[in-house]
Amino acid sequence: MRTKPLPEGDNAKRNARLIARFGPAGFRLAKSAYGLLRHPKEKLSALSALRPLSRAACREAGAPPFDGGDWQRRFQSLVLTTNDSRAMTLARSFYGCGLRLVKAAGGGAGDALCPPEDRNAPILLCAVKNDLVRIRALFAHYRALGVGRFAMVDNGSDDGTLEFLLAQPDADVFRTDAGFGSVQKAGWLDRAAAGYGTDRWFLWIDADELLVYPGMETRGLCALTKALEARGEYRMRTFMLDLYPDGPLMDQARRDADFLRDSRFFDADSDDYVLEPEIMRLSGGMRGRVFGLPGITLSKVTLLHFGGGRMLAGAHNIHPQHWDYTGEILGALLHYKFLPRDLQKYRRIAAEGAYANGSAEYRAYLAAFSENPQLCAVWENSAAYRDSASLSAFPFVRNPFGDQGDCAGLQCPVRT
Repeated sequence: MRTKPLPEGDNAKRNARLIARFGPAGFRLAKSAYGLLRHPKEKLSALSALRPLSRAACREAGAPPFDGGDWQRRFQSLVLTTNDSRAMTLARSFYGCGLRLVKAAGGGAGDALCPPEDRNAPILLCAVKNDLVRIRALFAHYRALGVGRFAMVDNGSDDGTLEFLLAQPDADVFRTDAGFGSVQKAGWLDRAAAGYGTDRWFLWIDADELLVYPGMETRGLCALTKALEARGEYRMRTFMLDLYPDGPLMDQARRDADFLRDSRFFDADSDDYVLEPEIMRLSGGMRGRVFGLPGITLSKVTLLHFGGGRMLAGAHNIHPQHWDYTGEILGALLHYKFLPRDLQKYRRIAAEGAYANGSAEYRAYLAAFSENPQLCAVWENSAAYRDSASLSAFPFVRNPFGDQGDCAGLQCPVRT
């Protein structure tokens, strides 16, 4: 793995220095004071807008109840310590998404949420629209890891996804008709999480992401969260490991339903990945090599305890910021980005421009496939993913259990 220090003067680098010098509490105080002194009108205007948003949301019929005071304090902290316009986009999505519970786990429409008694059992949070093939695989994978409750937010599916979700006995199904955006989606998931209370773990994933980590074959998610808590780690950082087939990425002869079998190769040379250590941001890999997108952020916090004011703040961000800038990479998300039917979805995403930089990433995909419809990703440094032992290709992935060094999966002895 190559490292790339942030340039001098970079705001994120300054933040990292402040955290190192003053600690998390001092950092938040310094950032709050700086924001109020530098942009008093903007900050005060944003803060004053939070209270009426909270009051209106607390009166919403059909929405799960939540602790309005707690979440108002979280958004106040977010506004004071980050870009206030982005923070308000998240707040408006949280308070104004019209999220409604349409089916509770084990019950029917209108039933109240009943969170699992075990606070170490993570609730899976996922927002989805028209992704039935991936959602079927998602439920099977995470049930095998020990997930007993799925909090699924449907954003207007009409391909059978909603019907599948409604039929799952371990799923709480929410719906929102709000307009999609990467920050807005984080607001929906925060709102869903708020209904369960915050003294618990949440697993925050997209439909095309399957979590893997060293030792997963013998230790499930409850063991993982207990191990993290024992070390004072209330989040788990992972990286997206793009998987691809050994032929054309968009081969129309492939069946989408076979994607787990077909898409099993990954870029195995860790030198193809670049880490910016000040903010623990990883980039590179297959999307940098094949599509000329070296700056795509691959790292993200996937498993998060929502106590201590922690919350989702964007597609790859959490709050408070010091949780974003620290912590080792402890696992990977097997990332199934390229299914044959995805071209139509990419065209819609590019036209809507709701993702980062006006969906520039998806425009790059469309341009590449337009130039070469038979585009392949396999090359000399590709390897087939088999189990968590395959993560040993990446020396920057640490063992989350901390008791067998940096080895991975079945290569490690199991401590009982």
